[in-house]
Amino acid sequence: MIFNLDYVQSLIDNKAEESLYLEFKRPDALDFDNIKLRDKKKFEFGKDVSSFANSDGGIIIYGIAEHNHVANELLYVDGNKITIERLTQILNTQVNKKLDCYKIHAIRVNEDFEQTIYIIQVDKSQSLPHMAGDNKYHKRVGSTTREYQEYEVRRDYLTLRQTNLESMIPKVENFYHNFSSHRIQFWIKNKGEVLEKEYKLIISCPKKLIFNDNEGIRYKVKDIEENRVFAFNCEQTIFPGETLELGSLLVNTTKEFHDFNINAKLYFSSGSRTQNFKLLESLKT
Repeated sequence: MIFNLDYVQSLIDNKAEESLYLEFKRPDALDFDNIKLRDKKKFEFGKDVSSFANSDGGIIIYGIAEHNHVANELLYVDGNKITIERLTQILNTQVNKKLDCYKIHAIRVNEDFEQTIYIIQVDKSQSLPHMAGDNKYHKRVGSTTREYQEYEVRRDYLTLRQTNLESMIPKVENFYHNFSSHRIQFWIKNKGEVLEKEYKLIISCPKKLIFNDNEGIRYKVKDIEENRVFAFNCEQTIFPGETLELGSLLVNTTKEFHDFNINAKLYFSSGSRTQNFKLLESLKT
């Protein structure tokens, strides 16, 4: 998305409404020079930004007045007094667990700093929940902000500490159409923020797909009706963002087997995940 003056004006022209992902603020919301209201304004600023980070993210525009939650009038922040650096410093002091999931865009009319509109683009935080200056947690609900309930705080802290593993589409390296068999590799990825030490990948596929020449590969195997089931156990810790090969199998890759299904069920400490792949998908990776 491109943030410019045309974008802001279009919100007013189209009578855009505030929502879970969009909020309008008058310039005086950033009036930190008012001694009587300074602390309150800083708290509200931190609360508003952290509430988006604690939810699904969104956009806050400082420079649009709203009426009944509808964009109504274009106003301006004095960018000489309220700078991006100052806004960043305030967020660093008003939000506990430092936010790293936002970006501040400054839009200026004809490069005039006194006619500035600030758009704060906030992503959903990967380390939520974040505490505001009142020592409470806040989140977006519809077009408003409300405090977390106690159970929501416990839930989000628990979610933060949960692992999130995913089995990837198996890979076949050095695929040649004139070869009838290839070794297919099974990989997993840690998509969470926590390292994982305990996991197991169960692969199930038709017996016809598997060649018997799979000696030397570390797994447990058993037959269930027409399927052969392989269990790959964890042998090392997988860190956040890391991908890891658990093992491989020698499979028949002739055309008649391309539509055969490979079922992968991955168990880890926070749960399990099941995915199905066709052999043809692996040949394209």
